[in-house]
Amino acid sequence: MSIQPLEFLRDRRPGRPEAAPRKVAWDKIILFGLIGLIVFSPLPQGSVLEWSVLLIQLGAISLAAAMVLRTTKPGINPYLEKALRWPRRLFAGFGLVVALQVIPLPKVLIRIASPATHAFLQAYSPGFDRASFATLSLAPGQTLRQGLEVMAYFLLGMVIVRSITRLSQVQKLTMAIILMGVFEALFGLYMLSQSNPTILFYRKTLHLDSVTGTFVNRNHLAGYLEMVLPLTIGFILARIGFFAMGQNKKRAGWREFLSRSSGKALSLNLLLGLAALVMAAALVRSQSRSGLFLLFFSFILFAEITAFHLGGSKEHKHLSRSFINVAFILILVLSLWVGLGTVINRFTQDDTLFKGGRTMFWGEVTSMIKDFPAFGTGLGTFATVYPSYENNGFEMQLTHAHNDYLESLSEVGLLGGLCLIGGILFLVVKIFLTWRERHSVELKGLALGGIVSVVVMLFHSLTDFNLHIPANALLFTVILSLTAVTVFIRKSE
Repeated sequence: MSIQPLEFLRDRRPGRPEAAPRKVAWDKIILFGLIGLIVFSPLPQGSVLEWSVLLIQLGAISLAAAMVLRTTKPGINPYLEKALRWPRRLFAGFGLVVALQVIPLPKVLIRIASPATHAFLQAYSPGFDRASFATLSLAPGQTLRQGLEVMAYFLLGMVIVRSITRLSQVQKLTMAIILMGVFEALFGLYMLSQSNPTILFYRKTLHLDSVTGTFVNRNHLAGYLEMVLPLTIGFILARIGFFAMGQNKKRAGWREFLSRSSGKALSLNLLLGLAALVMAAALVRSQSRSGLFLLFFSFILFAEITAFHLGGSKEHKHLSRSFINVAFILILVLSLWVGLGTVINRFTQDDTLFKGGRTMFWGEVTSMIKDFPAFGTGLGTFATVYPSYENNGFEMQLTHAHNDYLESLSEVGLLGGLCLIGGILFLVVKIFLTWRERHSVELKGLALGGIVSVVVMLFHSLTDFNLHIPANALLFTVILSLTAVTVFIRKSE
C-alpha cells in the first residue's frame, strides 16, 4: 500500500489544449445526471420501491453510456488509477462470486462446493431430485435482481472516478448533497408538527413521534444525515482554510479563525453552519440511538484526526481541538433544546440491543454463515432463507439482519464478503494515507469530511441495514468515490 505523494503533488504546467466542446457538453450531462440521482434517490421513501430502484439503475446505465461517449480516453488521474487497482480486483472478485451463484451448475459440483446448499434444495425444492443442474443461490431470481442493483452502484462509482476530475465539480456535487440533507431535515421536522403527516405522497404510519424525512424508518434517515453532516463540516473547514491556521504566529488563535470565517463569503459560511445545526436537530429528533451516538462520534473523529495530523504543532493542535469542542457544545445544547430526553427514554425503556433482540438473531445469522461458508445462500436471499433458522418466535418476519456485515457474509459467503468489505476498507485506508500527505488546505477539508462520513456509516452498519436502503447505498457510493477523487486532484486541475 505504498504511495509516492511528492510526485503527483508537484505543480504541473497545463500547456494542454482546451477541451473540445463535445467533451464539455458530456461533462455537464454527467454532472447534472449525478445531481439528479442525488436529489431523486431519497424522495420515494429512500427508493425502497421497485420502480425507484429501476430508475436508479437506468440512470446509472445512462451516465455510464455518457461517460463512454464523452471521450475515447477517460480523464482519470493516473495516481487514482493506481490506488484503485486492488479495490477494483476485489470488487471484480465479488462480482464473480455473484455470477457463480446464478449460473446453473451440475448437481455434483453444487454438492462439492456447498453441501448445505445441496441439502437445502433437496429438502425444500420440489423436483430437485429429477433435475440435473442447480444454482448455488437458493433463490437465483432474487440474486439476479439484487446483483443488478449493486452493479448500478459500481457503475456510479466508476462514472465519478473517471468523469469528475475538477475541484469545482466536486464542490457542486457536495453542495447538492448538503442541500438534500437540509431538505430531509426540514421536511421531517415540519411533518413532526402535523396531525396527519405524510412521506411526500404517502401517508406516514410508522414512527409518528420521530423525524423520518422522506424515509419510512427513522434509523435510515439518521444514516443519511450521518453521512451528510460530516461532509458539511468538512466543506466549512475547506472554505475557511482550517488546515492553514496557526502558521501566522501574529494572528494565530481565535482571531485568525474569525478572520478566515468572515473573509470568504461570510453569508455562505453562516448558511452552512446553520445547515449543520438543522441536520443535527433532525438527527436527534429521529430518536435513533445509533444516530445519536454516531453524531458525537463524528466530532470525536474530526478532533482526533486533525490532532493526529497536526503532530508537533501544539498551538495549531490546541486551536483545532478548541474549534471542534465549541462545535460539539453547540450541537449538544441544540440537542437538549430539541428533545434529547426522548432519545434517553429510548435507551432506558427499549433496550432491544442487549435484551435479546438483535443479539439473538445475530447468533442465528452466524449459524447461516457456518452452514454456507464459501459461497453463501445467494445475494438478496436473506429474507427467504432466514425463516428456516429462526427459533425465537418473532411476530414479524425478519427481512434484514440489522448488521450489513453479517448479512453480506450470509448471502455471498466468506469469499464474496471479504472481496466486497475488503475492497471498501482498502480504499478507505488508501484515501486516508494519501490525505495525510496533501498540502492543499481546501482538498484536506473536503476529503476529511468524506472520510468521516464513510467511517461513520461503516460503524452504523454494525447495528443496522442502512447500506441495503438504495438512497443510502447510493449516497455512500457517491461520497466514497468523491473522496477518492478529491485526495488525488492535482494542482493543475
